[in-house]
Amino acid sequence: MIPISFDLLRPSPPPLVLSLSRVDFLPVPARTAETASSLLLFTMTVGLLSRLRCLLPWFGTGGPRGGAATFHRLDALDNYGPADPSLAAYTAASSVRACVGEGIAPPFCRGVVLIGGFGDPPSYWDRLLPLLRRRGASIAAGGDGASPLFILAPRTPGWGRTDFREARCVTRKEWVLAARDSLKVASSLCSHVTVVAHSTGAPVVAAASSYVTVDRMVFTGPNFLPATRDRSIKRLLVRPVIGKTITFIKPIISKRLREGSRPTSTISVANHRKGFYLLHFPLHAIREMWLLQDEVLSGTTEWGVREGVLFVMGEEDKSVGPLDEQVDTLRHLVPEGNIETKILRKAAHNLCGEGDTVLEEFAQLVLD
Repeated sequence: MIPISFDLLRPSPPPLVLSLSRVDFLPVPARTAETASSLLLFTMTVGLLSRLRCLLPWFGTGGPRGGAATFHRLDALDNYGPADPSLAAYTAASSVRACVGEGIAPPFCRGVVLIGGFGDPPSYWDRLLPLLRRRGASIAAGGDGASPLFILAPRTPGWGRTDFREARCVTRKEWVLAARDSLKVASSLCSHVTVVAHSTGAPVVAAASSYVTVDRMVFTGPNFLPATRDRSIKRLLVRPVIGKTITFIKPIISKRLREGSRPTSTISVANHRKGFYLLHFPLHAIREMWLLQDEVLSGTTEWGVREGVLFVMGEEDKSVGPLDEQVDTLRHLVPEGNIETKILRKAAHNLCGEGDTVLEEFAQLVLD
């Protein structure tokens, strides 16, 4: 072992002995320690920022200030649907009379509850409603004089507003309880209840079914798993400290658009021009959505459904996780593993924004 002396720090330093087992260093001056700490902090900060770079393309640029929501064709918000008493967004049993309407006596033979997805107001279902009513009338005419089809399309907390003040503080529990109330109303009026849930509405309904059992579930573009491109972002956002910090720094994010102006969730050009859609999303609500996904997937209690679950997805749906992966992940939560799947051609994520042929096939699947 060779002793090595340094004459850099003081005139007569003790020897610094190097060995394979340990290194004995000379005392480090305070200024040098401060410099080293600053360099370490800088290095850690650069490392963290480099890890967060994956957020930048997803966040986009710009966005509304404060609680404002940005819509395409804001004038379309003036009417949230046809003047149909059965479509009113009632979510409590006290609203049953207004929801049923005058001259219609329950119980109904069949009921359909429509739960929208992330950011969807009740008007999301406008193009589907006439098709359901027509098919419902045919079913009633072929029966023994049963009452008309009962349809309930409630407003999901946080959505259906022209600003994000509610959506920026809404919780996943509020989504589930609102859906539970709607299922209770329909179950009290109808002998058979089908609940149709789009996208994030699917895990909401799955959680609500622990309170109210329904006969059948139809999930369109089910969002139990995020798209592959969003999973690294989800892992950051669901963390308690990091997630809340990111939502504080960037409360509103831009929505992905196709060809600079159209939403990525539809492939139809003609129909999306007639309606409206959000151009931005509140990041807090996205975090709640992903936390709800994890809670549903980690559940051990079977869903409250009697006849099974139908998963319907457009063949070009890239907004959520692959259908096969979702089915394999969820089959143990469905009684007897009774899950069916259907792929619709010429459709992406939002089926109600696609062509008439897709809508006709969708309506047939709901009342099959």
